[in-house]
Amino acid sequence: MQRGTAGPAMEQRMPSHIFAETRRTSAWVIVASLVVLVGGAVLLFNSEVYRQDIITPIHKATRGLCNGTLIHGVIVIALSVGVIIVGLGRLRLRDVGLRREHIFPAVVTTSILWLTIQGIAVVTALAKDGNLVAHSLWDTKGVATVLGQLLGQLFGNALCEEIIFRGLLIAQLYLVLARPLRDRPKWRLAAAVLLSQLVFAAIHVPNRLALGAYDDVLAVLADQSMLVFMGILFSWLYLRTHNLLIAVGIHAIVNSPTMLFASPLDREGWTQGLVVALAIAMVLAWSRIEKNHVKHKVEDID
Repeated sequence: MQRGTAGPAMEQRMPSHIFAETRRTSAWVIVASLVVLVGGAVLLFNSEVYRQDIITPIHKATRGLCNGTLIHGVIVIALSVGVIIVGLGRLRLRDVGLRREHIFPAVVTTSILWLTIQGIAVVTALAKDGNLVAHSLWDTKGVATVLGQLLGQLFGNALCEEIIFRGLLIAQLYLVLARPLRDRPKWRLAAAVLLSQLVFAAIHVPNRLALGAYDDVLAVLADQSMLVFMGILFSWLYLRTHNLLIAVGIHAIVNSPTMLFASPLDREGWTQGLVVALAIAMVLAWSRIEKNHVKHKVEDID
């Protein structure tokens, strides 16, 4: 596809074309090493690091702004991206979905979604009893700690998981499946997404077991189903918007909504459910948003 054209290739919007520049297939020992690194690092941090209170002095010194999620994420990203992906794998940042020009659109899109859930919270609070008060987390945990939780997701956990399990793994599987599914691009993409997100879900099991999060087999199946669903949603966001950082932003808000006001939505899973619903609505409407954006750009040029 030539740059600067807006013909049928632009309108076709095949989501797989975001991998067009990912021509290099990385050795699978490198890809496997990344997956093991992510799972092992999470397990290590949640068992030994926290048990030894290694993070506590940093957490106290920054009043909660710098937490274990952020530190763990930065370390894993530095090792995975800097050492393994770029160093050993000889991949470029764009090969795993990271592009500088995507930062601003991602910030805008994430901010709009976050402001929308705040607005819904305000409306539901006022509709319930006419009172609007700050969320209790700001008082009980402190401003720095609450903001630190969001930062830990944006620059730690969410960013790390999106790079490995969406940016890298989907693209690598898509390339590997080129031969067996050459004539079935949709099946090829679907298989790459499903397989990568099964890995994404499975990598959480050791840490969940270490934390005692599973009571029985049904709990494992329920958790794995939820993780696969969320992984597919984030993959869909990435493929539809062609912007991995949008998936990072929404992933971060799902994990840490950072609500400003108390509302009837303050129930377990309700706020996250709202974010997921809005994310799905946004993806479904993305084609129209893109068409309007392209139309306005053409009008500006004319």
